[in-house]
Amino acid sequence: MPPPFQLTLFGQARLEGPQGVIDLNSRKLCGLLAYLACSGPRGHTRERLMTLLWGSHGEAQARQNLRQALHRLRSFLGKSAILSNGEQISLEPASLACDVVEFEGLLEAGDLDARRRAIALYSGPLLADIAITEPAWEEWLTTERQRLEQQALKAMIDVATAELETHNAETAIETAGRALAINPLREDAHRLVLQALVAAGRSAEALSHYGQLERTLRSELGVAPDAATFALVAELRAGKRQAPTLQAPPQNVPAPAHDSGSTAQTAAAAVDQPTRTDVGVHSLAAELPAVRLQRRSFARPGLLIGACILLAAAGLTTVRPWSNELTPNWAPGLTSGPNQHKVPIAVLPIRPLTPGIPAAASYAAHMEEEIANYLSQFPMLQVPSPQMMREALKSDKLLFEGSKAGIRYAIGGSIWVDQGNLRLSVHMVDLSRQLQVWSKQFEHPIAEWPEQREFVLRKIAIAANFETVRREGARPYADAEHPTVPELLARGWRGLLAAANTQEFAEAGTYFSEALNRDASSTNAMIGLAGYKLTATANMLGDWQSQTRDAEALLRNAMHGGAESFTVHYYLGILYNLRNDLPTALEHFERTVALNPSFGPGHAHKGRVLIKMSRYAEALESVSYAYRLTDGKLAAGWALWRAIALLELGQEQKAGEAFLYAAEAQPQNPYFIAGIAAFHALNGHWEAVRRHVIDLRARTPGRSDAWRLWHLNPGPDKLPLPNRFGRGLQLAFEAVPEQKAEAPP
Repeated sequence: MPPPFQLTLFGQARLEGPQGVIDLNSRKLCGLLAYLACSGPRGHTRERLMTLLWGSHGEAQARQNLRQALHRLRSFLGKSAILSNGEQISLEPASLACDVVEFEGLLEAGDLDARRRAIALYSGPLLADIAITEPAWEEWLTTERQRLEQQALKAMIDVATAELETHNAETAIETAGRALAINPLREDAHRLVLQALVAAGRSAEALSHYGQLERTLRSELGVAPDAATFALVAELRAGKRQAPTLQAPPQNVPAPAHDSGSTAQTAAAAVDQPTRTDVGVHSLAAELPAVRLQRRSFARPGLLIGACILLAAAGLTTVRPWSNELTPNWAPGLTSGPNQHKVPIAVLPIRPLTPGIPAAASYAAHMEEEIANYLSQFPMLQVPSPQMMREALKSDKLLFEGSKAGIRYAIGGSIWVDQGNLRLSVHMVDLSRQLQVWSKQFEHPIAEWPEQREFVLRKIAIAANFETVRREGARPYADAEHPTVPELLARGWRGLLAAANTQEFAEAGTYFSEALNRDASSTNAMIGLAGYKLTATANMLGDWQSQTRDAEALLRNAMHGGAESFTVHYYLGILYNLRNDLPTALEHFERTVALNPSFGPGHAHKGRVLIKMSRYAEALESVSYAYRLTDGKLAAGWALWRAIALLELGQEQKAGEAFLYAAEAQPQNPYFIAGIAAFHALNGHWEAVRRHVIDLRARTPGRSDAWRLWHLNPGPDKLPLPNRFGRGLQLAFEAVPEQKAEAPP
């Protein structure tokens, strides 16, 4: 028997019952129902729902609003539709059918027919007509919209590809067109349209479509179509009527001689060109009784070592070599020779916008020098002196001449006083495209600015470095058949920003290996390949022994080559932490943050080592400092370490929030599953413990609980740490004996 109510959340929200459409007459009531429906049978605490929809209200008012909203939902759906078990609230699945739940279920089924039905359900962005001005709601909705949109786009591409392979060209054109209506810049969808048009005998339309694509990419992004698209059109123009198979330029890369036997080099040989879209992170709502969650945005997840959102500090590339011939007369300091392994980024003066108010002018003075100093601590960036840039401002052709000189990006901004607060607005411009690519505003009371200034300027440097890594790694090769070493390095560092279970991450090892084959003396390639191997090892991918051995050899070679960079020390710290040599690991992490105090991952991983040394207060301080440096974007691994430190220090409430944050960011990571299981066990939530223990065992097959206890909470002498986290994990395993474990449903 079908459920009596049907909830539509894609596009415009709509609830239908036996008597027709039901007008909920409240955005927050609709939001509450949508949130519960998207969560399935999983329960949520009242505190969490209050934060989500009424976080800006006082606690008493928020609790009353939630109570009234639940009462109204029961009046519409029936009393049995809303389940309440103390503080836990959930929706009875049999009471209501939801298009989002059905959409995801169809995609999980995996077959082509199910995917066709899934994309038919996707009629627009999630809750397109619902706007609720609560930070926690906005963050959840943005994340979910992006996640579901990416799923829909992938399904459309898959279906269009299948239709083309079965000679249903018109259906392929229609389906790929739907993907382009959502994201007009997806070149994989454009290539499918081109192929399908050719297959349908409409070659003239295919060429016209390509022309429109070329104009769009140049106007929107300032780039040409990628190599795979260009190759396809070249074949079409050459008179080949059959649609060629679309593949990116081959990247069959042998491993370097010293890398033989490593299982880290199993990346795919054919590398898809990246699409120009920002992929939203995935989140998993998880149960956590008696915890009020303050939702914040995730850093891009990269599991434990992938928490390093600035891995590319070892060096990237300008796509175009420097040219003395084109360099303007104000930039003599940039022409000391070719510098193809760094990205030039200039810092312009920060302009005070409130004349006559000393505070603005005072704080603006020399701010660009400080930002330039922090940027220069990232060896991937080359930063011209601010004095030289002030001279450049005398020319009204700064953007044009800066681009000609090889300067890729420029950072500028303004500062002003408003009602006792000092406001700083900063932006970053891609000079080659004359396009603003990043901006941020900071606001603090004037009295607090001296304390906040260093953090603000460090955050600007961190954000600029990250944005540079992301963009440089996505640029098309200048010559698709012969990528340069710097271009390979750029792709590799970008790959290390991805989660370790993704294809993009796997391909990073291939890029670094090929770069090292091309230039055996490249310290950047050595450091990058070592980072790839250590990241894989920390995430239980590949052979632990061979990968750590290879990584150590690479890092030692980099140091012998004169690279005493903070990145080398960072990865050596990772290496010795994996080997449980805690004093040596701590020494390298302390050296990391001494060389670059702006490097948040160094502070975070220092905190991890301090946890293993049972120095929990110091650990919490280090991880919290990393959190502040990254502007409140707490990477999943850092959240786990922060949770453990808080748990050991007796701060149960905050520990619960951090455990949940980590579990939502990486729901398939054994470390995070263990964390949430341990927390539930310490709080007596045995049904949740059972689910997570079964899941944990399924994700670590062939291992004993004794092995899990040590590897997930390692201490000295091959024994687990004798801490509360370890005790909670022990209780969790004891509550679900191994012989009764089964695969999660």
